[in-house]
Amino acid sequence: LLYRKMSAHEQAVRAFEESLDCRETALVHLNLASTLLELGRRAEAKSHIDASLRMDPGQKDADELRKIARPLR
Repeated sequence: LLYRKMSAHEQAVRAFEESLDCRETALVHLNLASTLLELGRRAEAKSHIDASLRMDPGQKDADELRKIARPLR
């Protein structure tokens, strides 16, 4: 998250991807999706939103995430 706060989005993407390699969690997928959306990488973001929802379908804001993911392609 520090990278995102510093507007170093590409570094944040790499850090989140490395985190997923170590331990896959719904939250990491969600943070990666958010960062990818900021970069305009919509299709990749959608796949991570979907992964986050698969891992934790009852997570807080799940309905909102589904609304965000629906139009992304």
